[in-house]
Amino acid sequence: MTSASSASNLGALAGAAAVRREIHAALETGAFRADCQGIVSLANGDALGFEALTRPASRPPLDTPESFLTAAANEGLLAEVDHTWRVGSIARFGPGFPSERLLFLNVSPLSLLSGHTTAGALEATTRQFGLSPERVVLELTEGEKIDDFDRMRRVLGGFRSRGFLIAIDDAGAGQSSLQSVVELRPDYIKLDRWLSRDIEFDRSRRSMVQALVGFAHQVRARVVAEGIETYEQLDAFIDLGVDFGQGYIFGFPAAIPVPAPPEVQLHTARRTQRGAGPPRIPGSSGCATSPASLPRWTRQLPATPFSGCSRRARISTWWPSSTTKASAGSSPAEGSSNGCPGSLDFP
Repeated sequence: MTSASSASNLGALAGAAAVRREIHAALETGAFRADCQGIVSLANGDALGFEALTRPASRPPLDTPESFLTAAANEGLLAEVDHTWRVGSIARFGPGFPSERLLFLNVSPLSLLSGHTTAGALEATTRQFGLSPERVVLELTEGEKIDDFDRMRRVLGGFRSRGFLIAIDDAGAGQSSLQSVVELRPDYIKLDRWLSRDIEFDRSRRSMVQALVGFAHQVRARVVAEGIETYEQLDAFIDLGVDFGQGYIFGFPAAIPVPAPPEVQLHTARRTQRGAGPPRIPGSSGCATSPASLPRWTRQLPATPFSGCSRRARISTWWPSSTTKASAGSSPAEGSSNGCPGSLDFP
C-alpha cells in the first residue's frame, strides 16, 4: 500500500469517526430544530393540519435533513434519530396546538418495524403533550423499501387501533410508493412534488394525478398535493379533484402553525365553487368576498401573498399569545390599503 493510499484511508476513518461523534452529540443534546408547514383544504382554503419538519443544528456536511439521515443510516442510527425527531416535534407543537387540526409526523418504516416507536409509547407521548392520537397522522417516508407488507400491516394495525391516522408520502415517485398505497390503504395519500411541476399543462402528469385521486376516493382515502407554488398549479389540482394542498403558496415552514393567507383562501373557495355564486367559507358570517368575512383567526393576518417575495411569518390567534409579540402599528386599521387588520410578527 502506498503512503498516499494509506493517508487517504486514515483520512476516511477520521472523517467517519467525526460524523459518528456529531450524530451522537446531536442525539444527546437535542440539537434539532422543528418547524411546521400547513396542509390546506382545496375546497375552502382552511387548514387541515400541519406537517412537522425537523432540521439538524449540525455543522456541514450534516446540516441538511437528507445528509444527516443518510449519515445516520450508514451508522445504523436511523431508527433512533427518526424516533428522537418525532418525539421532539410532539413536544414542540403539542401544547397549544390548533384545535381540530392534525399534526403530520414523518416516520420511517424502519423505526416502526424495529420497535423504536411502539403504539403504546407514542400514544402516551402524544397525550402527555396535549394531543389525542386521533389528531396525529403518521406519514410513512420512502427512505427505505418495505419488504414485508404483511408485517407492516400488523404493526400499523396497532397504531390504528389507538386512533392514529396513516399517510403515505411521495406517492407517484416510484413503484414502491404505489405498492405501499395499495397494500397499506392509508387515510391520506401525499403526491410526490414532481407531479406539481408543469401540472397546469402537462397531460401526462394530470392523467396520473386523476388516476390516483380516483383510486384514493374509491378506498376512502384523501389526497394531498405537495409542492404547490403558483395559482396555476393550485387551480390545476382543484380542477383534478385533489382534496388538500401543501406548498409555498400556502406558507413557508415556520416556527409555529400559520394558516394560509386570506387571499389564497378566497381564491381557493372561488375556484372550487365556480358558477355557484359567491363562495362561503365555513365559520364566516357571510359571503367570502373580503377579508372581513373570513373566520376571526384569519383576519389577524397581512394580505401579502406568500407567492411573492415576502417571507414574513403569519401569526394566527390560535397560538398561545405568550409566543407572539405584536408589531408596531398592529392594531386593526379600518380602510387600510390591504383591506385587512394588522399583523403579528415573530423574530
